[in-house]
This record gives sequence, C-alpha cells and structure tokens, in this order.
Amino acid sequence: MHTHLRTRALQLSWNLDTTTAHFELAGDLDEGQYMSFGVSGNENIMAMVGGDVAVVFMDGDRAVGFEYNLQSKIDCVRGQGVCRDNQKDLTSIEGSVVNGITRIAYKRLFETGDETDSILQVDSNQQFIWAMGNTLKESFTGRRPLHHDDRGGIQLNLGSAVSDCEGISLPDYPCDDLDVEEPWYRPPVTATTLSLSIGPCGGSRGYRAIASKACSGMAWYVNGLLLPVVGVSRGVSYTFRVNGGDDRERPAEYHPLYITTDAEGGFGSQTPSEQENLRGSILAGFDNSTEMGTVGPGCPFEETIESESAHAASSFEEYKQTLTAPTCTNPGEFTWTPDAATPDVVYYQSFAHPGLGWKIYVFDDVTDAAAVALLENAATESTLECPDDHHDHHGHGHDHGDGMENDENDDSHAVHRFVVQSKVLLACFVVIFSVKFVL
Repeated sequence: MHTHLRTRALQLSWNLDTTTAHFELAGDLDEGQYMSFGVSGNENIMAMVGGDVAVVFMDGDRAVGFEYNLQSKIDCVRGQGVCRDNQKDLTSIEGSVVNGITRIAYKRLFETGDETDSILQVDSNQQFIWAMGNTLKESFTGRRPLHHDDRGGIQLNLGSAVSDCEGISLPDYPCDDLDVEEPWYRPPVTATTLSLSIGPCGGSRGYRAIASKACSGMAWYVNGLLLPVVGVSRGVSYTFRVNGGDDRERPAEYHPLYITTDAEGGFGSQTPSEQENLRGSILAGFDNSTEMGTVGPGCPFEETIESESAHAASSFEEYKQTLTAPTCTNPGEFTWTPDAATPDVVYYQSFAHPGLGWKIYVFDDVTDAAAVALLENAATESTLECPDDHHDHHGHGHDHGDGMENDENDDSHAVHRFVVQSKVLLACFVVIFSVKFVL
C-alpha cells in the first residue's frame, strides 16, 4: 500500500460574547475529512483521553458538527471510548469550501450545563487539543471521525488581545522539499514463543508509518516490539502468549488475539452478516467456548510525559525507553501450526477492534536465505511516496455559508487566530507548529 504525503494547514479564529464562544476552523482538507478542536484531557499538557472536542466536517453541501467526549483512544463501544455527546452543544453551524479551503463556524456556550462537558475559560490560559483526519460513512449515524492523521496541543487565553496572525493559505512545495517520515526499524520476530501486549502507536514513525494509515489509539507489541513483522515456518508450532486485556466491560482495554487472513481484523466488531462472510478468515486463537479470540490479563506499555517529545526519536529503542514497561502474568495462550494450506501472508489482530496488528509471513523454512532477506526488507522498507498530483484536490469550491468572515470586519468583536501550518513560518499568535500529515 502506498501512502501519499500532503501538506496540511489548520487555522482557528474565535470571538466571544457574554456567554458564548464563536469559533471558526479553517483547513486544507480533502473530501470526507474532519477538523476538531477542544479542551485537553489534562490542564497542563496535550492529552486526548479526557478531552472534550468539537468535530466538524462537510457532508456533501452541508456543514456538520458534533461534540465528542474522549474517554479512551478506542472507538465508542457501549458508551465507552470516543463517544458522541448526545446533548447538542454546538449551534449555528455553517460551512464553506472556497479555493480549496474548508471553513466551518459554530457556537458553544462557555458552560453548557452538561456535567460531561469542559468549561471554557475566558480569563486565563487553558490547554486545548486539535486534530485532523478522515471520517467514516455509516448507515445509521452518518459520518463519524475515523482516526486522526495528526494532532497537536496549544495553550490559549480565549479572552486575550487580538493577534496579527496571517490568514490561512495553501502552501505549494515540491515533493523534494518534504521530509517523509520512515518507520523505525524493528527486527523481524522469528521466535517460536511470542508474547503480545498492547501499547501506544508511536507517533509519526510508529504505526502510521509502518501500516500506512492512521492508528486507532493503540497497537500490538510482540516480544516488546511495536508492530514487527513475524516470520514462521510451515509445520512448526508457535505459542502465542496474550496479555491484551480480559475485561469485556472495559471495551477500550479488551483485546483478544487471533490469527486471520483479514488484514483489518476486528471480527467481533463486525455485523452478523459480515461475520458470516469472514468466518473462513480465522486461522487460530478462536475460543469456541467464548466465541472470542484468546484473552489474557492486560499489561500494556504506557506513555509518559517524555513520550510526546520522543515521537521524533531516532530509533524505536530510544522511544521505548520513555514507556513504562509492563510486567505480564497469567497470559492467555494458544498454539498455531501453519501448514501447506496457510497463505503466505496472514495477520495477528485484535478480535474486538480492527487495525491493531500487522503481518505474519509464512515460509516453508523461515531460516532460508530468501526468507531472511524478505523479512529484513519488510522490516525496513518504506512505502511512503509523494504523488505527482499532491495538490490536485484543491480547486475552486463553492460557498455553503458565511462562516465568520463578516465578524472580522466587525469592531464590536475581538477576533483571534492561531495557525497550524506545514513548513511555513508565520508571525502568529501564541505558537507555531511544524507538522506533517500522512494519509
């Protein structure tokens, strides 16, 4: 799978009245992508978990906005995870797409009266978070945010003075000027005993660079390595020891393991009809008594404050030093013996959630020189490339609302901005970010 690298820009404008904040998010988006902004889950640092954010996007010609409570990094399951707030706290939602820039405006009360919502501070600094990514079309609920392609944090005083930040624009840099993130090297795993636990995605050089897609918030670690390729021999038995979490009442921490031909995994999250079509994809790890993958007590790798800056670490081992290492006991266990009918590439995945695992290469003899070379290449290759048409998605759009543009000329309101933009230096309010968005 090839990954297209595009520059992205995000700008926030706002003004305040007595009880309400008027926000506008403007971004360089493709169709089906979202922007989000809201209060961090930690008052001092960027933290997704515990956050309270607005998620806005264009659904055809209509601007859409919802508030989400971020209880964990997993999709919402039985009211836990990244869940939409049932109370409609975002109002007056208007949007436009003009010259390739999507602008969406909305209002939110400082205090909504909902105990799950954060209070907007208007007279002091407050930690905020932002993200951009893809949405997923669903039959009954419409579009929802899938996962972020990139994110950030910033401290703002919403009641402070007007800034002189420049307006948003589309940077147009040749591909040769872009710094493509390559995945950290993680040696292939060929041991006959494999211990698996859950851990963080590792930022731009972790899951996203390895799997060429956005991470769901966590990923499998095999023998202490983030998403390594695994090599096995047909006719040899392999033992999988699983510590992915065994409490079904805590969906974000419940990750039964199974081996499958399905690249996405997450069999248990599929509809009955989808499961019927995918039942033949299950190769090992399925427990007939529970109709689940193999479970074991959770003992995840966890990030520390130092991990945020370590996303740019030069090696996985350097990044791993910032994680708290788990002490795993009483793992769930199963044995798998691939045979002549096993496909050449299969996957270790979470039974409960899609997209947490990676590839298992199946050989007649994993110690053969050709097999060793293939595994080493798979562990080091980068499929990231910059397309020739990396700006073709921009065009002259059409207006779907006035947004907040009229407010900028209204002296009765103080308009504030900060800008997040790739490889462009701006004299902006509060802080400048340099970010890359990998789709």
